[in-house]
Amino acid sequence: MSESLWRRNDLPAAEISAELFERMHDGVALYDSRSRLVGWNQAAATISGWQHDEASTRLDPQQRDGLAELSPGRWVDLRRITFQHGEEHYVGLLFSDARTHVALQAAYAKLNQLATTDPLTGLPNRLLAQDRLRLSLAMARRDDRCVAVLFIDLDRFKAANDTMGHHVGDRVLKEVADRLSRVVRESDTAARVGGDEFMVILHTLADESGAVRVAESILEALSVPIVIDGRTVPIGSSIGIALAPRHGDDPETLIRHADLAMYRAKASGGHTVRVYWPGMSDLSQDRLELTMDLAGALERDELEVHYQPQTDADTGMVVGAEALVRWRHPRAGLIPPDAFLPLAEENGTIEDIDRWVLRTACRQAAQWREEGLQLPLLSVNLSTRSVVHANAAAMVADALESSGLPAACLEVEVSETTLVAHRVEASRSVARIKDLGVRIAVDHFGATSSSLGSLTRLPLDTLKLDRSFVVDAIDNPEPADMAVLRAIVQMTEDLQVRCVAEGVELPAQLKFLRFLRCHVMQGFLYSRPLPANDMEALLTPLVGASA
Repeated sequence: MSESLWRRNDLPAAEISAELFERMHDGVALYDSRSRLVGWNQAAATISGWQHDEASTRLDPQQRDGLAELSPGRWVDLRRITFQHGEEHYVGLLFSDARTHVALQAAYAKLNQLATTDPLTGLPNRLLAQDRLRLSLAMARRDDRCVAVLFIDLDRFKAANDTMGHHVGDRVLKEVADRLSRVVRESDTAARVGGDEFMVILHTLADESGAVRVAESILEALSVPIVIDGRTVPIGSSIGIALAPRHGDDPETLIRHADLAMYRAKASGGHTVRVYWPGMSDLSQDRLELTMDLAGALERDELEVHYQPQTDADTGMVVGAEALVRWRHPRAGLIPPDAFLPLAEENGTIEDIDRWVLRTACRQAAQWREEGLQLPLLSVNLSTRSVVHANAAAMVADALESSGLPAACLEVEVSETTLVAHRVEASRSVARIKDLGVRIAVDHFGATSSSLGSLTRLPLDTLKLDRSFVVDAIDNPEPADMAVLRAIVQMTEDLQVRCVAEGVELPAQLKFLRFLRCHVMQGFLYSRPLPANDMEALLTPLVGASA
């Protein structure tokens, strides 16, 4: 920089200022009132490709803010600043490589899109669907029209997902989304609202028969088997219908009643349509029986904890494990968490389950340590209800005290949805858990909308990339998708936050994630969730532990 401006006195601040401007990544050029170049940092020379003398004649100090072409194909994003220093008038030009600017804009646009779009299928997500339904109901009241909500759950999807792998399941969900989009009118809304649950909003209808006709068309479209890599995946659907204003006049009531009608369709054997009627039970018979059985599952010692390893892709070493609850039902066999945890949330038993899983998993990790087996980190999920409404910190403290497991060995996972939807309560709860010396992880990052700014203000130690967040970047790579993922992984590096990729099943996914410098993997490519005895075989002995 020019000695005449930034080194006019011997104060340390002036020396620091000169060093700061010289080390900036953005280009800085300074002109006096006679348009003479008096200051020029190294970044300016690098970005422009010019020497100091060239800049004095080729960079116009009167240039307006915005994109400027310095030479053919070389663009910069430029900002102009004017100021007085003593009696002298100066013009400062600050500029950065426009290619970086464009890439960031694309990344920000993609992140904004994620707020309202399901990343796997490209359909609207639950939040956008609810907003559209709310608007549609207001217009229907004005025009005296009918609005219908169709709640769709896939039949046999879980079996296909478990036996063929999540990568096949994801492709099935994308094909279902495409078929729904082809069946419904452009003026209607098809959305993905859960794992294998979809919702269709028919915005203007004359009567109930129109909704039933559309539902039957969807039923037919989804009954055609899906062929993936030469394998036939038989998929069907169960559909529930609720209509406004007859079955409700607000989004929450309509969706709940359509969901209930869908469960009645599924209880009838699936592959059918049911319209809500007020006499329907609050729960389908199967769901009610499962809920009643769940109430005593803990007392009957039917719950189990399985462990899924988290592996360092560079060394192949197990660097952690996530504790996952399973229910060994006396008649239905081993039930996965997504089949019963939502019921536990509804009936209030989820807090007891969270407490039991924490204590059981911590005791097991402490036992492995006593046996000389190395498990650097144990991750345990806490439900929204426990984080927001219960004393989660006391729950964690009790598990640590009763097991003797060091706090530094435990990581509590809180879903991104919980942190965003209950920002104040969740932030307070997370801070109290962090005060215990326990690590904090954001689970399923990217599965819903989020504010990166709010997440970075939380005391986080780990960010877990949701499987659905990276699948499109692998199957259909786009510059914006790559930019978003690269920005998130880079953010974890800058914040010194551990980045874990969930649901890694294919070598191509592993290669892609390592390219992004995400090195901790969790998924079927390495191991399924394992009972404690099987997990022991993957753990290495502690250094210096006795045989």
